[in-house]
Amino acid sequence: QAQRFEHYRPDRTHANPLTELRSGDALWVDLTSDARWWQSGTARTVIGFGEELTRERQAEIRDALGDVIAFFAEQYEIEPPRFWFNAYADAPSVTLTLFVGQPPARRVSATVYVDSNLTGTYLGETLAHEYFHVLQHNIARFPYPPAWMVEGSATYAGGVYTAATTTRDGNSIRGDWANNSVRVTTALNELEDDTAFYGVGGAYDLGALAVDRLVGQAARGSADGAGATPGQPTQLEQQPGNDAHIEYYRLLPAAATWQAAFEQAFGLTPEDFYEQFEVYRKAATFDAAFRAVVGIAPEDFDGDLEPYRNAVGRLLAHSLDEVVEPVVVFLGDVPADTRLEVETQVANIHALFTGRLGLEPFELSLYFAADDEAGRLAYFELYRSGAVGGRYGCSLRSAQYSFHSMTCRFGFTYASIIDMPFNQLLSNTYHEPHPYWLQLAGSRYAEALYREEYGIGRLDDEVLSNRRTTAGYRVPLQQLDTPSGWHEADRDRNWSLSFLGAHWLAEHAGEQTLAEYYRLLPRGWPEWEHYEPGAGSWQAAFEQAFGLTVEDFYEQFEAHRAELAAP
Repeated sequence: QAQRFEHYRPDRTHANPLTELRSGDALWVDLTSDARWWQSGTARTVIGFGEELTRERQAEIRDALGDVIAFFAEQYEIEPPRFWFNAYADAPSVTLTLFVGQPPARRVSATVYVDSNLTGTYLGETLAHEYFHVLQHNIARFPYPPAWMVEGSATYAGGVYTAATTTRDGNSIRGDWANNSVRVTTALNELEDDTAFYGVGGAYDLGALAVDRLVGQAARGSADGAGATPGQPTQLEQQPGNDAHIEYYRLLPAAATWQAAFEQAFGLTPEDFYEQFEVYRKAATFDAAFRAVVGIAPEDFDGDLEPYRNAVGRLLAHSLDEVVEPVVVFLGDVPADTRLEVETQVANIHALFTGRLGLEPFELSLYFAADDEAGRLAYFELYRSGAVGGRYGCSLRSAQYSFHSMTCRFGFTYASIIDMPFNQLLSNTYHEPHPYWLQLAGSRYAEALYREEYGIGRLDDEVLSNRRTTAGYRVPLQQLDTPSGWHEADRDRNWSLSFLGAHWLAEHAGEQTLAEYYRLLPRGWPEWEHYEPGAGSWQAAFEQAFGLTVEDFYEQFEAHRAELAAP
């Protein structure tokens, strides 16, 4: 009605006052022919949120999803397709393929689920990965082999999105792909089928490394490749817009074979690429590991690289022997009294777990270095093998391996490794939402047993101390079932309360039942080939191990606390 608008003429760019629309501005378009536009940050997306998600969390996820959709629309000119999106507290982050209609004309649609605990960079990268699967579904239909490219291109897309939209360095992302792919002993050409690919640790990263290589080669072969210089790889931050991996999926439906689409999109046959990639893979993984451990690129290192190259093929402790017990490897000039102290502590821990706690003998590989220089080669070996991750650190542990340098400000004690056997028992049980406090309480209780077993302290004294700490604490133990419940309460008193919960269970059913509970938990996903159902659920594992239901335990434990608090 007001008729207040500026007139924009495409043929008179220099005279036009309009350069950018702000959010909420109106645009009047006078067309001379039919046309269609879409807004890059929107999509025909059906979104569903779990009731437990707050409005703030829902807004965070919506914004992140909109940013991801806009990125692929603006960088690759992909019109956002229709798909379904859901976020729940305990849902894994996956894309499910749904078939609609009957063969051969059936359509493929996609539903994305995202774990509501993901935030920040991890949320964006995960959404980019899963959204790329949506694009695969929409562009290529189903099927679209090979398997390593299906997941590799989605992982690559997530990395490109992260490099382009955050402060994370693209070389760091590429380094992670290279290092994580070291764990894959299978050649890329043997990972074309789903059955061969899925379940192989590091296969997603190996696929991303391969796709990154393909896109980079295609960019260098293109006259207008963005940021491409002949003979040099493009920076990951510069690779959005180089869309050879997307072009492959565009070509796939009309191609006679996926190999034909591959050659047309990337300019070489799969066989030629496989041969080239194995050479590139070895160099890339070595360079990435060296950069992470030493802190500089190999070409900038003025020392001898040969020991590091030899370490690539050197076997880790326990790789060849048949000994099922902890092994300590000393590196450099570690004093004799320190060696004796460490070996004694490790032997005592093994004896405690296999005796008093009833575990079967188990393996641990512990590297103990006199200083960083003596330990760096061993750390490089561990890093290359996937035993430890992240940047070089003077004291690191996993369920199987431990590395410690005497120069570290953190001292080495029995508590440094006493949770490693429990972590082995908890391996692949992460998807079972069993009580958070009970995941943590086992090692805390084992430390108290260790101190009593070897004359460092008395269990009764520790029980009394923890009772004093929790005196007047109104938080019920059941509130600590979840990480959010734990973090919302008092952390110090949470530890004491969980210790008392573990002690009550040990008094009720026996000390060995704590380890038995962990052992009975389901491992992996039911769809996995090596899935171990255990007792069938964590609740069943609890009842079998401790001889009472979860509900009965919480009721009896809170009654016990009330008795202790009575004057």
